[in-house]
Amino acid sequence: MRKKVKLISSNGQVDANAPIIKFSAGDEIEWSSFQNESADIVFASKYGSPFTSARFQVPAGGSVSSGPAIKKPQNGKQDEYKYTVIGQGGLNDPVIIVDN
Repeated sequence: MRKKVKLISSNGQVDANAPIIKFSAGDEIEWSSFQNESADIVFASKYGSPFTSARFQVPAGGSVSSGPAIKKPQNGKQDEYKYTVIGQGGLNDPVIIVDN
């Protein structure tokens, strides 16, 4: 299932600060742009990215999908992955929760 996360400001704010995706269901995230602005999504924490890539570029006026999560939760329940949204007006650091 594709979980949608919309950028809601030029400083990287999102409408879903901690979406939960299920590893076992092959869930993925789709980030969509704020108005007609591009943005970067970067997973740079020590835990890396739960997806194949650690960097995604949201095109101006468009969206980008992560593909399914490739990292199974370590504790068998849930893992949090912090990421940074780099918008044209600033940064924001939300999380994604990967559930088994």
